[in-house]
Amino acid sequence: MRRLPAERMLDAALLAGTVSTGDVDRLGDRLATFYRAAPVIALDAASYVARWNAAQRSNRAVLQHPRFGGALAVATLDRFDRALQHLASALAARARGGCIREGHGDLRPEHVALFATPVVIDCLEFNCELRQVDPFDELAQLDLECRLLDAPWVGPRLIARCAATLDDQPLPAVQALYTAGRALLRARLTAAHLLEPDPRTPAHWLPRTRRYVEQAQIALESIGAD
Repeated sequence: MRRLPAERMLDAALLAGTVSTGDVDRLGDRLATFYRAAPVIALDAASYVARWNAAQRSNRAVLQHPRFGGALAVATLDRFDRALQHLASALAARARGGCIREGHGDLRPEHVALFATPVVIDCLEFNCELRQVDPFDELAQLDLECRLLDAPWVGPRLIARCAATLDDQPLPAVQALYTAGRALLRARLTAAHLLEPDPRTPAHWLPRTRRYVEQAQIALESIGAD
């Protein structure tokens, strides 16, 4: 097994300021080729929307846990509920349109190596359902993480590149919902570390959770449905 050079991983390259527009365009082409060939998941519209509702229940269970005073993200969670209800038919249309694919499942900067032909590693293998995604939902996660690395230009360029190649793009409100959903998922997973019996680096997790909640709120504000 060959170790990938740490300095060419997208997260490290962003922090070092060495990522070019060409790097992002090559990554977009690589991902678009992958998504175009990925199996279409025959998921009915109701089941797709139900998955979103189930994920939101899990978000609430953690983010409103008594350990956090029950109020870590109430306003944002409530606003996401309203946005999800407002956009349920648009999500259903994505499922009916055959837009759900077997994707990567955990597309983050630390899983991307920037070469002439980019390499994407650490596909989420243990749960097939978590890989059944709208490609633009996965891209929203990568966009989100790049924003938190102070590179807000990467995600929009990457999404636009993939959209052009795939000849597909969700409504802007749906793309924003994808971003908010990914941000709340990451907030939940981050906060969950503090619910472990003996969490490592406990001071690390709550500030990160709040940053994700803030990103969810920003995305929801762009939707405009209250």
